[in-house]
Amino acid sequence: GGPLVVYFARRPHHTESHLLWYLCSAIAENHASRTSWKRFTDLCVSRTTKDDPKTSIILILDSLTAKDQIDVKDAIYKARAHGASVAAVMSGSGDASPGSPGGKYAVAVSPLPAAEVE
Repeated sequence: GGPLVVYFARRPHHTESHLLWYLCSAIAENHASRTSWKRFTDLCVSRTTKDDPKTSIILILDSLTAKDQIDVKDAIYKARAHGASVAAVMSGSGDASPGSPGGKYAVAVSPLPAAEVE
């Protein structure tokens, strides 16, 4: 199988914790009853280094708050320090979507080397 690609766009009706719940649920491929950024980091490490088959995780995250972006970036750096194969492309609220041509977006975490993505 290829990488696990997770898309999320923050909407006005989402609670502050919705992003974290969504990411934990998507990576666990199950409804996440426990959520924390440490849990998210642990799930990334498990899915990409221990599970069989191992996979890479690519997050495409749209319309995030500044706090969301910092939380995601910190968690991904921690996961990668423990060997996880995970990368994210994020746009802030008010920025153009990462998918739109000419959009302003931040690649918050360096992309995976091509060999890791295949």
